[in-house]
Amino acid sequence: MTPGQAHESTALETLLDQADQDLYDAHGDPVPWPVALA
Repeated sequence: MTPGQAHESTALETLLDQADQDLYDAHGDPVPWPVALA
């Protein structure tokens, strides 16, 4: 793995973690897709 690939993997992992957190409301219930995409 090159340094560039390692950096891209780290950035993608951070992005996906945040996206996963954004799919749930404060109570841990899934947010409906139209609201989650807004």
